[in-house]
Amino acid sequence: MAVKQWGSSYATDASTILSQFLANDVDGNNYLKPGNTFGGQNLTNPSYFAPAFYRYFASVDTGNASKWNALVANTYTQLGISVAAMVWCRHGVRQIA
Repeated sequence: MAVKQWGSSYATDASTILSQFLANDVDGNNYLKPGNTFGGQNLTNPSYFAPAFYRYFASVDTGNASKWNALVANTYTQLGISVAAMVWCRHGVRQIA
């Protein structure tokens, strides 16, 4: 949106930020990390998930679209597993009835 109003320098800045996000905040298996130096698939915080934005990022960062789309899919998988969790959770942990 900003690029449409104020010009292409915003697109350049956004591209830089998106690249840094993928490099530092997403692990090698395309799972969001809760911090840029720890976590990933086995330790995460569902409150950080924003899959609708990842879909949009795939549409503007087309060179990394497959990574963004994998992040979307993995995010929904993790949300399905941890839907009842209200705290930090580990992948694969299910609520005990």
